[in-house]
Amino acid sequence: MSDDYGDIYQSAMAGYKTAIAEEQLNFQRAEASYDFAERVRAAQSIAALRSQAAEFDRMSHEHAASLRPPAPAQRGEVDLTPREAMQVAGLDPNKAEDVSIYNQGAARLARLKAQGHYRE
Repeated sequence: MSDDYGDIYQSAMAGYKTAIAEEQLNFQRAEASYDFAERVRAAQSIAALRSQAAEFDRMSHEHAASLRPPAPAQRGEVDLTPREAMQVAGLDPNKAEDVSIYNQGAARLARLKAQGHYRE
């Protein structure tokens, strides 16, 4: 069924283009015959058709957006204590060796951030 929406859109927009082209010809004919009232009517009709086409386009985009799945939730900022970060990384905060590994990694991350490799 979603394929039908594209066909509907294309058909409607082609119809608007055709109707505008016809009114432009009517305007030119009225201009050639010095028919002021008909020129006004044709100009108003062109304006209305353009407005309708723009609104139809806007509504079509809104509808297409409603069919797309929602964007994934943005990753939020989480501040962990060094102890929590070590536990998340699978390190034991009570072991000197693991604390040393964590401190080396934290220092490396700080260097990389200073060099612009990570955004804050």
